[in-house]
Amino acid sequence: MIIDAAKRRAEYYWFLIIIFFAPLGGLVYFFVVKLKDLRPAGGEPVVAAKPVGPSLGQLRELALESPSIANRLAYGDALRESGKYREAVTEYEFMLHRDSKCKEALHGIALCHIELGAFADAVERLSQLMDIDARYRDFRAAFDYAEALWLDGRRELALEVLEDIATTSTRIEHSLAFANYLALAEDIPKARTVLESALKDYEQSPTFVQRRDRGSAREAEKLLAQLG
Repeated sequence: MIIDAAKRRAEYYWFLIIIFFAPLGGLVYFFVVKLKDLRPAGGEPVVAAKPVGPSLGQLRELALESPSIANRLAYGDALRESGKYREAVTEYEFMLHRDSKCKEALHGIALCHIELGAFADAVERLSQLMDIDARYRDFRAAFDYAEALWLDGRRELALEVLEDIATTSTRIEHSLAFANYLALAEDIPKARTVLESALKDYEQSPTFVQRRDRGSAREAEKLLAQLG
């Protein structure tokens, strides 16, 4: 289950659940996440599993009884996913006080700041994370950095970040995101160029890459048609 979670880049708390609540954690992950892969094409899930796992209260109790970074991080993530952003910020700040380079905490606190409308604070935290690991979570944090910059009114820098991601990763989904922002910036010619180049690379890519990125390719084709 840990290998499966790593391959699908699952949220960090799943690794904590699998490890610290073994063997139940692995079973929980299987029924909540993995089992969805086993449903028949066009059919219903094999088992109608309900989300199961430690409650917010249980995670809070665990964090208080054993305030390790892992436990506090799991509680902070749970708070954020429950929409309790200010409380989550407190947890992430606690972790950053102990480890200023904790990537999970930097990312988590930045996401909370974005939800709270504190875009400058989000930019600051994500900038720190970019200095540590610009490719964190397959560029997911970098995209959040670009979004925070965009929302903070620093659109040119946001587009620079997005262009760097698209150039570095070569994934069509990343080029698609860049093109979407270019369209928002009303730079239609460049958005078309980015999409056309990405689709050309997609057509020349290996079969397994085309299968993996088929959905993004279709979205790129739709956007290209919309741009005229």
